[in-house]
Amino acid sequence: MGRLANILQNYYTTKGNKIVFKNGLTLNGFSDLMWERLEYKEIDSSVLSRVIHGQRLFTYKQLGVFCEALSLQEKEKIELKYALSQDILSRSKINADIFRKDSIFDLTRESYNHVLNILRLLRKDGHPEEVISLSQILESIIDSRFDLQDQDKEILGKIYNEKSRAFGETSSPQKVLSLMNVLNKRAIELGEETKDREILDMAYMNVGGAYYVAKRWKDSSMFLESRFKKVSAKTQLEFVRTLLLDYAYQKDYSKFKETLGKAIKIIDKDNGNNHAILASIYEAIARSLSIFGFTKEARRILEEATKLSLDPFYSSQILRGYIFTFYSEKIRNRKTDYDKLNSVIKTSKEEKFIPYKRHGDQIKKMLKQINANLA
Repeated sequence: MGRLANILQNYYTTKGNKIVFKNGLTLNGFSDLMWERLEYKEIDSSVLSRVIHGQRLFTYKQLGVFCEALSLQEKEKIELKYALSQDILSRSKINADIFRKDSIFDLTRESYNHVLNILRLLRKDGHPEEVISLSQILESIIDSRFDLQDQDKEILGKIYNEKSRAFGETSSPQKVLSLMNVLNKRAIELGEETKDREILDMAYMNVGGAYYVAKRWKDSSMFLESRFKKVSAKTQLEFVRTLLLDYAYQKDYSKFKETLGKAIKIIDKDNGNNHAILASIYEAIARSLSIFGFTKEARRILEEATKLSLDPFYSSQILRGYIFTFYSEKIRNRKTDYDKLNSVIKTSKEEKFIPYKRHGDQIKKMLKQINANLA
């Protein structure tokens, strides 16, 4: 039985063959209440039974409704959300021994690097929603401390960055700025206060990334260009990826070529050791070339990217890039290789790509437009 199921036992009793929750409702009655609050979906008595017996996990949304239905105190909510995070870490085979304590509130400053590594691993392994929820818990713990030291401020800045990046990976263009801007501002303030270069580099990228996702490409390119010389070479590669697409969408071929030259110089200096960033840049070059109409060249670039060892997030980007090339051909009334297109579509539906909602939504939108053009 997982940690969540163990703690959930505090909120119900077993009377004969009946399970009765603290608000007096039976298993069926309580699941009906949750079902209503979840807008008549996501849960029933069998799901709830399996959760409390440790056979499956709540989603964070379901857990939130569970807490509301029992009018739980904030500390109880945090403990339950944290228990859920621990179980997710365990099921994802992410080592979280540093958290194996009686309470999340026992978190020590010595644990901070481990906390950050766990957030990064969760995001890398395709759990951006868990990054967001665990970040909120950790923020609450650290913020509650009476006298924040530089060490506390540094970890907070890095937590804000990870949470912001997770929102950038999952949010729609309409919502992304409202979700990321406050976090980016806080991270920059803490980075400047503590003079932490790592915090500032990632926060600057998140600002440009938020504008990009929101389709404010001119704002994105202007901001990233203004900070380009202030960041590390590794971060410059991230900047370049977004700048390539910013200029492509602005139809500025001259700036695109100039930025591509920057990318090649930085990659040569780095010897192409960072496969994740390299794949991301390949995908950006390919999509940019497609925007300018060079779809065959774009697919050759993507073929190179598929030879790299990649995490699901970056593989998802490459798949999106492939479908973008077909979309670009379709809107130009060019001949399409449907066997290849259908193969890419099939791969994009694999379970490991489900967490990347923004990529998935973009793929669905492009496919809808491709199919509409076929009609």
